[in-house]
Amino acid sequence: MLSIEGLRSVLSAERLSAYALPEDADEVDTVARYLWNLALCSALQPALHTLEITVRNRLFNISRRIVDETRLSFDKIPCWLDARPPLLADRERQAVSRPVRGSVEGISLDPIRPAAKNPKQDPCALVTGSRV
Repeated sequence: MLSIEGLRSVLSAERLSAYALPEDADEVDTVARYLWNLALCSALQPALHTLEITVRNRLFNISRRIVDETRLSFDKIPCWLDARPPLLADRERQAVSRPVRGSVEGISLDPIRPAAKNPKQDPCALVTGSRV
């Protein structure tokens, strides 16, 4: 059986203190709250997982209705950012490239411009972690 001291050494006092309340009678209340939270998260995880997959699949199916896939050739481009016609609207493309330009000098996620051959300046490498 694991004692409260053993649990504190495994989880750290800081982690357990997040579940402590001033009105707790003793550390057992804190541990009980931690275990209740663990059980609650375990119970919710399958439902959240299913919801995430459902939303992602629904968005994908809706996007297939909006985008004319016959004009796209994903198998012939190394990165979706290079797709012509672009997948993003002009304002969306600008919104995506603006923060990147501000944080990484000389980088643009503009799919109209060809990707840089230098991996340090390749927006696809930044997004996907791959090199062209």
